[in-house]
Amino acid sequence: MGSSYTSFKDHGFWSRDGLLELWLKLLAHNLPKDSAGSEWLKLLREEWLLQSSGIFNGFVSAQMNELLDKDEKVRVVISVADQVIGTVRAWGPTLSVQALEKLGIEDICDGDFPIAFLEEIHETFSKLLRGELAWDRSTSPMLPVSLKIRS
Repeated sequence: MGSSYTSFKDHGFWSRDGLLELWLKLLAHNLPKDSAGSEWLKLLREEWLLQSSGIFNGFVSAQMNELLDKDEKVRVVISVADQVIGTVRAWGPTLSVQALEKLGIEDICDGDFPIAFLEEIHETFSKLLRGELAWDRSTSPMLPVSLKIRS
């Protein structure tokens, strides 16, 4: 499994593809479906589902500079990310291999998937969208920082 760089407005972070794919898939499935002006949400959902499909090894891209071109869009995605992590935390400390398979995520790690990895990507992703992340390609650590995910 490869790793990809997620960027937004000159900053970003590196992550293992499987973690980023799982995060994008969870976000895509939780984006609002019936809101005014929802064409951009439909495009975002389709793009993130495509990017989370497992076919972009080393080149997974959230396309945030292109798709989140207005502050209101960024606020919606941050809100969805906060809702998703709240739901994820209610699942307990791990996500079972069977649950991952139902989501279409396979071979991401040996055994059950630690929710702490999703908490880490949520925090980093949200900081990036809020303009609070100073990392760039050369200074970002690889997420998850505790490398118990298949690489």
